[in-house]
Amino acid sequence: MSLISVDQDIQRPTHPRLHIRDARDAHVVLEAVRQGLLQPVKRRLNELERNMSIRSGSVFVWEESDDETGPAEVDRLPIVEPISHAGGELLAI
Repeated sequence: MSLISVDQDIQRPTHPRLHIRDARDAHVVLEAVRQGLLQPVKRRLNELERNMSIRSGSVFVWEESDDETGPAEVDRLPIVEPISHAGGELLAI
């Protein structure tokens, strides 16, 4: 497999550098995904993608899935920063 085809298969964050301060910011990101302005994650990240993409400010949006290969199993992802709490609301995006 060539490097070009491998690079084309690599998933990227929905947005690589965002600071989500509150629920309104989260809704803006989700609406951008709904309108097709940002791309959601389609599957669980592999080890290479996790090492490359999980950084402070990286935002990942996905649809919940009952499929074992879907990104619904977020408990396997390393936590880089604590989950944000804004105004008493838990932002689990």
